[in-house]
Amino acid sequence: MARVDDFDAFYHATRRPLLHQTYALTGDVERTATAVEHAYAQAWSQWRKVRGLPDPVAWVRTEAWRAAHSARPRWRRRSGRRRFGGNPDASPHRNHLRTLHALPDGQRRVVVLHHLAELPVDRIAREVGISETSAASLLIQGEQAWGTGGTSVGTALAEVEEDIAGVRLARAPHLRRSGDRRYRQQAVVGVVTAAALMVGGGLLIVNDEPASIEQASTAGGGAPRSSGARSPGAGLSGNAPEPFLLGEDALLTPDELRGLSPSADRWTVTSTTDGTTGDPFYAACQPEPFADPDGEQSLLRRFRSDGDGLSAVQVIEESRSEAESAKAFATMEDWYARCGDDGVQLLATLSVDGLGDQARAFQLRDLGPQHSYLTVGIVRTGPITTAVIASTRAPKPVSVRRVLDRAGVSVTRTCLRVSGDCSTMQRLTRVPPMPAEEHRGFLSAFDLPKVSGVSAPWVGTDPVRSLDDPAATACERANFRRGQRPRSRVFVLPTAKDVPRRFGLTETVATFDTRADARAFVRQAFASADSCADRELSASRPVSRELPGDHHGRAWRFEFEVTEQRSASYRMGLVRTGRRVAQLTLSPTKGYDVDQREFGALVVRAGQRLTEADG
Repeated sequence: MARVDDFDAFYHATRRPLLHQTYALTGDVERTATAVEHAYAQAWSQWRKVRGLPDPVAWVRTEAWRAAHSARPRWRRRSGRRRFGGNPDASPHRNHLRTLHALPDGQRRVVVLHHLAELPVDRIAREVGISETSAASLLIQGEQAWGTGGTSVGTALAEVEEDIAGVRLARAPHLRRSGDRRYRQQAVVGVVTAAALMVGGGLLIVNDEPASIEQASTAGGGAPRSSGARSPGAGLSGNAPEPFLLGEDALLTPDELRGLSPSADRWTVTSTTDGTTGDPFYAACQPEPFADPDGEQSLLRRFRSDGDGLSAVQVIEESRSEAESAKAFATMEDWYARCGDDGVQLLATLSVDGLGDQARAFQLRDLGPQHSYLTVGIVRTGPITTAVIASTRAPKPVSVRRVLDRAGVSVTRTCLRVSGDCSTMQRLTRVPPMPAEEHRGFLSAFDLPKVSGVSAPWVGTDPVRSLDDPAATACERANFRRGQRPRSRVFVLPTAKDVPRRFGLTETVATFDTRADARAFVRQAFASADSCADRELSASRPVSRELPGDHHGRAWRFEFEVTEQRSASYRMGLVRTGRRVAQLTLSPTKGYDVDQREFGALVVRAGQRLTEADG
């Protein structure tokens, strides 16, 4: 198994139990989730070592528990995602948590390891670093001290899992990126420390406190690095322009949000904060507090409407220069173009001209239990980047144009004072999605639609080369040859309850020598699919759907009679872009399916992804 695939499989298999165990230990949802994500990122940065341990889960659990107990408030605010709930008193199982947290730390750890991690005493002793006798004694003492109205320890600890049922951890690619950054930072620290020892001789030994990286750089003649604080003007050189210093008047008002959606007449402000107070996480898909962590300042305002399930948020970040704000714009754009949150689907990407210096818009769908749509408008003018995000549980997302109209109001207020572009005559163009970060040319999990009755996220395997095309069917008879280098990827719902194992989506991508070869292959497959009922006695006439626009593809629904009382169906799509062909097959089961329109849109997305492949 590939190294990345190995880690991702480990993460998906162990993250929920570890989240449960850490929450039982801390009783703090935010701190727990942040610590668990930190632990897995650390594991990836040392994966060659961790994967070879007798018990990798114990290593990650120990790291998570250490992070949860040592997390400093500043680290949690800047790096942790704000979750619902913050202390045992907010939990519906507060009595269980209070009883557990009344135990001394040693007893509490042993009780959690025994009843949630299901470890025997000898393994608990090894993990905690105590003798078996001490571990057994702590377990007995903890169980004897337990008392919650007759509820057993195991039952009570199992019930507290309800508190974290809605917590979504970062996806594996985001954690791997975070782990890679930490690995590089550790390497830099090692190099800088070694250089300081060589140049400074006994300097680090004589001083009471070790020299920091900034001090080492200054001693070597370099400028100290910025700490990333968001105080106005921090770290600016003498030639740098004066900061604009945003005021709250740059933010939208409730009256200016009127008309954002026909279902909302009244809006109210629920909070207005800067980058040093409050919760800096304001929307799904946002992995970091700030798009520009070294910027001058930021402002954040949240709104609530009288419409059912409709809310909005505006964030404005000021960078130190236009070049830095362009980077911040690209970062914010990347958050929504390649969303790292489980269960979020990218519906549309729109290019925006005539609004500020740069603008982009996205529509997304959160497939979780609180099914909702997000409309995101991002605009940059000079050193200012702003985003307006509208969230709704209505049957369709808020209009992109209306969201960008509101962002344009802030552009008008700030553009002249920062020498930015003041244009607000937006021109929208629906464009293909931005290239995926991994497995270019293939669909990503955030491209896939909602399955009826399922809120669990899609998870995809790495593409593998195989002549035995798992997406091929007897109807279209699309058999790729070795020279066409076919590769296949499978998507499943591993955490969904009651979904049959055979349910899933398979995509195969092949590359032909010429466009003519690819065109002929697709034409022949179309003809075979349309005539399937004439060849296969058990097959009914297929339902076919032409793809919209100039996409060279089609989508079908086939149904086969298995017995007189039972039939089997599946959906299949073929699409061509240049020399490349993608084939998709979905195997619906009773109660679990996507409609033909959504499947057709997915085939279109597969054709758009084909343009990303190298070569």
